Amino acid sequence: MSRRGNILLVILVAVGVLAVSVGGYFWWSAYVKTSADKQNFAPNYYKQIPDSKPKVATPSADQIGNWKTYVNQEYGYTFDYQAGWIIQEANDRGQTSISVLNSKNDKLLSIGHLPGWGCTEPPPRTPNVFVIGDQTLRWSDTCGTKNYYFGLVTPSGKKLDIAIYFIGSPEEEDARKLLKSLQGVKISEDVLKLSRDLGL
Repeated sequence: MSRRGNILLVILVAVGVLAVSVGGYFWWSAYVKTSADKQNFAPNYYKQIPDSKPKVATPSADQIGNWKTYVNQEYGYTFDYQAGWIIQEANDRGQTSISVLNSKNDKLLSIGHLPGWGCTEPPPRTPNVFVIGDQTLRWSDTCGTKNYYFGLVTPSGKKLDIAIYFIGSPEEEDARKLLKSLQGVKISEDVLKLSRDLGL
């Protein structure tokens, strides 16, 4: 091989080595940069978007079984009540009624055919507001007792009474939820009219 051929071979080898070196450098730089980006990307991404999943609300006590539904077959009304409360049914000479008691056996309210209350002298009255289903009633207590007594009626026209004893009790808020859930009865028109006439 001539001297000229040797020089050409050396140049080709040098160019080849240089090309491999330059290519290797760029490949290595790209690899290192990609790895670094991957390591930095995930933390930064999740810092900006902590959780891309939809939020699911924790079920409340009402949604996980602390409330039950009572159904009265005779009159067709229903209401929701706390699982720890007691439903007490009574039948007096064919007249049925139910009472709702708390876990300490304190009566919260009664529905059915109930004896009326009378007063010898009208004491000062304490008006209160009650929501029964979709109706609202402003009514005074009976005989200054802070107990409330008024009439209900079923869609078929059967008359019932309700007596409310829970005002001021620790269960008042939940007992009011019970009243609001009461379906299948309405407040008597006579009671609603009397409330309006008295300006309660």
